[in-house]
Amino acid sequence: STLFPYTTLFRSEPFTLNSSFDLTRVTAYDISGSEPEQQWETKVDQDDGYVGYWGDWLWIGGNQLLKASDGTPTEAGWDEDLFPILLGSYAVACDRHDHCTGWSASDPTTPLWEQDIAGVNDGEAAYYLWAVHDGSLVTLAARDTAVRLEDGALIDLNVNDEEHVLPLADGWLIVNYVDEEYRVLSPSGEQVDAFEGARPKRFRSEERRVGKECRS
Repeated sequence: STLFPYTTLFRSEPFTLNSSFDLTRVTAYDISGSEPEQQWETKVDQDDGYVGYWGDWLWIGGNQLLKASDGTPTEAGWDEDLFPILLGSYAVACDRHDHCTGWSASDPTTPLWEQDIAGVNDGEAAYYLWAVHDGSLVTLAARDTAVRLEDGALIDLNVNDEEHVLPLADGWLIVNYVDEEYRVLSPSGEQVDAFEGARPKRFRSEERRVGKECRS
């Protein structure tokens, strides 16, 4: 069960940690009043289903979408075997050959862009490392590459094997925990500062928190 956007409750059946994650029914309730009021209900047949929000849509796995307002089903344009990453009103779907397509919730049937992003399937991408730079949503797509989601522009962050990337409001922080060295990059990837220092405890606690969230 999930809230969207704060006054609507969605219920899917069956959807438990011990089930096969097959979705058979999704029900929406208005919870703005004193008692929940059913808005709509629809039957679905989605193997390995998930529930996630994407703009005005409810994503239930594969390329299957439901309109959040009334439950109308729609197929997104990406292949049903891909697992898209949903970020705000954008989505990114990459195949096993590192070929990625970007999508907008305003038109889920037409790709915004296509790009080959080397290393996107290496298991080191961290889509939760996103930021808004100059009004545009960007995210880390591979360990050394960020992508601007509105048009697919790639940003080379030029990191080595000992460095890690953290997003900043006005650029990127490149951290070398081994040598305790730090580099500050602009939104477009140019280095603007560098310094040395002990690893802040705040980074350690934040890494543990993010790690737990990703595993849960």
